[in-house]
Amino acid sequence: MKKIKIIALLFVVLLFILIIINMYNKTLGNFTNSNETFSVELLDDEKVMFFTIDKNAKSPNSMELFMSGEINGTGILFFGWNESIFYMNDSIDNNFEFHYEGDWYNDTVFIKYVPITAKNGVVNVKYSILGSKK
Repeated sequence: MKKIKIIALLFVVLLFILIIINMYNKTLGNFTNSNETFSVELLDDEKVMFFTIDKNAKSPNSMELFMSGEINGTGILFFGWNESIFYMNDSIDNNFEFHYEGDWYNDTVFIKYVPITAKNGVVNVKYSILGSKK
């Protein structure tokens, strides 16, 4: 009788573990993280850069974007959904840092640099976009 109870208890525990694994795979296991780090040289003309989520991802829902660099003057950095609609901008000069962390529902991120007095420089971009797996 004891062996049957132990076997039944082990069966219930195993079933519970399998249910938890299945729930994990249907929720958290279906997310993917697209991330990259790159640098771009900045000159005395406007520069538009963009990046997209991983080809195995869909339905992005959040992003962390970090930009830093150095220019020899002043300029403006924009980022947004396409080349003409920008979500946020920031004036930059000399050594700069820019950080965004929050909701993001587009599969592409555009960054635009507009020099004001700067003639050259560099921007380092690091991003991470969380989305669902295809």
